[in-house]
Amino acid sequence: MKYILENPYRILGIYSNSSLKDVQKALSKLKAFTKINKQYSSIDFQNKELLFPNFKVDQKTVDLIQRNLNIDIDKIKFSLYWFNKGNLFDEKGINFLKEKKINEAIKLWSKVVEKNISKSNFSTFNNLSTLLLIKNIDKTSNNISLNKSKESMKELGESISLKYKLLNSKFSNDFFELITNSKKSFLKTDIIDFYNDSIDNLLNINFSENEINNLYRGFDNELLSQINASQINDLINSIRFEIKKCQNLRNSGEDIITAGTNLMSNTKSLVNKLKLIVGKSNVQYITYVNEIVNEIEQCGKMLIGDDKNFQEVYKFGILIAENLELKNKIKQILKRSKEMDKAEGSSVVLKALKKYSETIESVKMESKLNYVKKLIDDCIPSLDILKQNLGKQNDIYINLCSSLTNTSLSTIIEFANNENDKLNNLYKMIKLRAGSQFLMIEEVKTASNKNLKNLRLINRFLKILEKLNLDSDTKDNLDRNKKILRSNLSQANSTVNSLKGTSGGYSYNRSSYNSNYNYSSNYNSGDDIPWGCIIWGIILFIIFAANS
Repeated sequence: MKYILENPYRILGIYSNSSLKDVQKALSKLKAFTKINKQYSSIDFQNKELLFPNFKVDQKTVDLIQRNLNIDIDKIKFSLYWFNKGNLFDEKGINFLKEKKINEAIKLWSKVVEKNISKSNFSTFNNLSTLLLIKNIDKTSNNISLNKSKESMKELGESISLKYKLLNSKFSNDFFELITNSKKSFLKTDIIDFYNDSIDNLLNINFSENEINNLYRGFDNELLSQINASQINDLINSIRFEIKKCQNLRNSGEDIITAGTNLMSNTKSLVNKLKLIVGKSNVQYITYVNEIVNEIEQCGKMLIGDDKNFQEVYKFGILIAENLELKNKIKQILKRSKEMDKAEGSSVVLKALKKYSETIESVKMESKLNYVKKLIDDCIPSLDILKQNLGKQNDIYINLCSSLTNTSLSTIIEFANNENDKLNNLYKMIKLRAGSQFLMIEEVKTASNKNLKNLRLINRFLKILEKLNLDSDTKDNLDRNKKILRSNLSQANSTVNSLKGTSGGYSYNRSSYNSNYNYSSNYNSGDDIPWGCIIWGIILFIIFAANS
């Protein structure tokens, strides 16, 4: 923990409210020692309880000291982990420390803080708090390991309690002024939040949750409520931050599995701590755990068929969810994921469908049947594997077949309706351009041949799709539309045959052609003008005029 090991006041061997002159003097000595690669130590604080012999100061450390001592807020933060001299009792206690009489210093300062905190003793609260903490740190390493003896735990608890009493008192600003030698205003909550985070981090590294709870157990109710309020706010802010981070990654389309996994990892301890403080029935706890679970569900929706590595996240969501409906949703997603995991080939189909859905809207109409072909070609081999492995009555197989069919049929109908509209418009133009008879006949022949070619391709798609095992709604939809499409294929074939050899005065077939497709499944085919009757009248007129 840098606020202890890298504390500029500790390294320089000065008080946290030392004068600028004393700071510069100590800093000059440190620089001189560093240049000759010699370890500097202050004669004022030689007590073994305060020394970290394995911590070495280098030029980088010197630079950091200079930087930190130029910023008032940093001065305050570091002062919370070192000693100040604000009254005669502080001075006398520090003299005990210089004389290596640490117990005498503790006894003296303990008597001072027995009284209510006031303008005359607030600085002593900080000093005793700091001493009790540093005393119980294992100095043999730089890992800031805390002792766990019964006596140590008692003193650590007292250390934390004293610091909170100082920071939550009306004399906190007096303390800030003492350290900075300035009447500048500081946001009290920011300082408290800093101390919360720093001491919480230190405790979490060294103790279990039960040990931490025991540490706080001796605090009075008022202090506990102050600590809890601050901790609750910190926990909630941290949870909200992790949720937002996951949302941003999900919305950007980045690695959703990693985003959701990090959400689980980073909120697991936060959720447990929040539950420990406020209880499982607390509104705040219920609200934020459900927000976590909701975000997990949103990730799951985007990972359909590709969430094998997300199952642990689902389990975490089920574990913490406090909304029954939400819990059941995650259970269903997990169930589906496990089933998909067993269904080889399902992810291929789902990825193909997803990719198709994301791109088809931007594809030009004349190219859409090619995309349908590719989608079917990509999916059918995997569906065949699923059919073999799971059986044709398996829900996963049926659902994937139905998804492929509905997706393909949607584009097919859109395409066919568009082609129908173009034919109808062409026939309308024939009436208006009757004088260009030869051109008109060629336009009709070209359009009719193209329409026939497309309908034949669509029919090949339908033959593939109708072999799949579908749910009842999808089957009805397919049956309804394939009947219409095949009827139009038959009509288009007749029309093309009728137009063979028709050019000016050449022969023609008098069969009729109905151009009006009437596709179902909520798709509109355009107007219902009987162009099949009209067109042949126009063609007869053109041919008659050409031969006259």
